[in-house]
Amino acid sequence: MSGPQEDGFTLVELMVSVSMMLVLLAAVLPVLVSATTQQDNQASRVSALDDDRVAIERMTHELREACTVTPSSVAGTSTASVTAVKLRSCGATAGSGAAVQSNLTYNCGIVVGGVRRCVRTDNLSGHTLELIKGISGGNVFTVFGASADGGRPRVAVHLQKIPEGSERPVTLSGSASLRYIP
Repeated sequence: MSGPQEDGFTLVELMVSVSMMLVLLAAVLPVLVSATTQQDNQASRVSALDDDRVAIERMTHELREACTVTPSSVAGTSTASVTAVKLRSCGATAGSGAAVQSNLTYNCGIVVGGVRRCVRTDNLSGHTLELIKGISGGNVFTVFGASADGGRPRVAVHLQKIPEGSERPVTLSGSASLRYIP
């Protein structure tokens, strides 16, 4: 007579199934790691472009509040000097409480460590703020004069940059019509 029948797997069956699972895991794991890395890279690129978009919006907002905009371009750099006014009209005096005047310069031709940057400088306070880095291309600012139908002068901001980890340039742009004309 034979002994009691026991259900289960033999050691050989277990070893074969574990080996097959390890081979399958070795094939799938690099794909999962690659997908996670690409997702992290994509998230950081989107975050950086969002920061650049906010910087362009800030530029256009301050340009919209400007009394005068004087663009200049020298050897591939692009600079715009902006006399901006916070609150009311350009004709108001600083002591009247009607307007606070500032004098800003946007310089999008500064190169630090081989990377071209766009920097905002408040010429009255001396405060400097880096807005965008990694810019490629030439002119950033274009000023269009008042139109014959009485339209206000307009400033276009147009720059290209190659996001970190990418080979294709991205175009960031905005425009503003000056609210206050002296």
